[in-house]
Amino acid sequence: MQEFRCKKCQKLLAKYRECRILQIKCTRCGETNHLFLAELQNEIAPKNYTLLNKARN
Repeated sequence: MQEFRCKKCQKLLAKYRECRILQIKCTRCGETNHLFLAELQNEIAPKNYTLLNKARN
């Protein structure tokens, strides 16, 4: 399983196995964090999303 941590404070927000899109607001600092599968990057991913390379699964 992969860990998903806040970009700002590094708090562990979630653990995931398979994920295409994930958005979580950190309860510690209030930062909205995004995870987006890299193969969908050209379709709808905003530039501020963390891109997940499919090879990491």
